[in-house]
Amino acid sequence: MTRTIAAVFALLALFAFACQKEAYVDLDKKAVEVDSLIIKARAAGLRNMDSLRTARREKALSYISGVNPVKVGGENYHAAARLFFAAGKSDSALILLEKYAPAGAEKEPLAMLFNLYVQKGEVARAEQLFNNKLKLLVGDEAGDYYLNLLYGYQEQNQLDKAIATADAGIAALPANARGSLIIEKADLLFQKGDKTAALGLLEELKKSGDTEARLQRAITAKSSLFNLINAPAAEWRAGKWIDSQPLNLKGLRGKVVLLDFWAPWCGPCRAMFPHLKKLYGEYHEKGLVIIGLTRYYGRFNQLGQNLTGIAPADEFEWIVKFKQHHQIPFPYAVAEGEEAAANETSYGVYGIPHMVLIDKKGIVREYAIGSGPASEEKLDRAVAQLIAE
Repeated sequence: MTRTIAAVFALLALFAFACQKEAYVDLDKKAVEVDSLIIKARAAGLRNMDSLRTARREKALSYISGVNPVKVGGENYHAAARLFFAAGKSDSALILLEKYAPAGAEKEPLAMLFNLYVQKGEVARAEQLFNNKLKLLVGDEAGDYYLNLLYGYQEQNQLDKAIATADAGIAALPANARGSLIIEKADLLFQKGDKTAALGLLEELKKSGDTEARLQRAITAKSSLFNLINAPAAEWRAGKWIDSQPLNLKGLRGKVVLLDFWAPWCGPCRAMFPHLKKLYGEYHEKGLVIIGLTRYYGRFNQLGQNLTGIAPADEFEWIVKFKQHHQIPFPYAVAEGEEAAANETSYGVYGIPHMVLIDKKGIVREYAIGSGPASEEKLDRAVAQLIAE
């Protein structure tokens, strides 16, 4: 009987070893399959990104089951790191990349390590990696790395380091590749209170003649936004409202108003929902009004849908369902055509989410662009101050 039990345990151990060994087989092939899942789905006409990301994560999780990052060899480390990252296990990906990537000269794993450092707030390490290894490998892509470093420092409220990063990139890049960094430097200078220098940079860039149409629009939007701060807010216009009668600036005098420019397809916009709901819950009874301003885009790719070329009436019904699904407690306003364009021009909107705070007297006092801790902290400080005034 004892021999039989021992034999069973031996067979189980052998099976477990075989399964563990199998987990390390074809990691490159598995990583390529996971990496290409979304690309292939898009080619097949699928557009629901949330569902696609979930499917990608689940596939990656199945492939790294039984894989110990400490035991992965150098020949498989990059593939394994990609699988761990896709599975949402960035710490395991970091273990592999830190162990192997710095010793090599391959751009992709070094770039992945750089991005993980930025995401984890280790911006100084990302900058060191860029200067020591990546700068010579990335070529025309260098501007994106400078921007990511700048955003990383900005997220930590290290504005001087963010400006220094912008200056380094402006000095290193050719004239036709500096535009985005110059615009971001202008924004940083404005945040530090130097409106004159910020507007001067934008004007100089506008006159340079090296700026493409996209950046010219960004220059115009930023200039409008800088001039809007501490100036009377413009009246917004929207033909349709959800969970509210139409609201206007005059009728909200005495309230603090937060305008949130957003869109259903915008991931960072959705990432801001929890914090906006938190602000609403904390300050609505004290005088905070939040209005979610969006527009018709002729498409809707949330709630399991992939709709294109849809009429405004149909899109409006989906926005209503979207609001209910996310349990948004404050009203939404939906603008069309010229109304939407006028709203965005008046409030200097270029990228979303774009949030603007208006005080009790109808004066624009603060803005925040994008999701993340920096925007959340800025809104927290400004809302508390304006409610107290």
